[in-house]
Amino acid sequence: MADSSVDLVAFVGLGAMGAPMCVNLAAKSPVPVLAYDLNADAMASAVHAGAMRAQDLATVAEADIIFVCVPGEDETRAVCLGIGGLCDQARPEQIVVDCTTATVAVNLDVAEALTSKGA
Repeated sequence: MADSSVDLVAFVGLGAMGAPMCVNLAAKSPVPVLAYDLNADAMASAVHAGAMRAQDLATVAEADIIFVCVPGEDETRAVCLGIGGLCDQARPEQIVVDCTTATVAVNLDVAEALTSKGA
């Protein structure tokens, strides 16, 4: 993203907050939007609205901007800090937006892991 362009956006978590944000952006943005959720119905709804299905977090990690909209602290740790999670795969200048209700301590752990990768 050295030229400040955004070529791909992704959402992890398609619940009460993530689904409407993903669907709205997929419908209105010229930038492709990836959607990822463990719930098959949530994924199908997002794809029907114009998002592209991400098969796994590795696919999500290809995005320039990633919105994490999972329910809580445990899910945030798994998605961001778990083995093969977003922090493991982060790259310089990538942006990860935390829309969760995780504690400040978890957010600081995620921020530290992302910063170490230049994200």
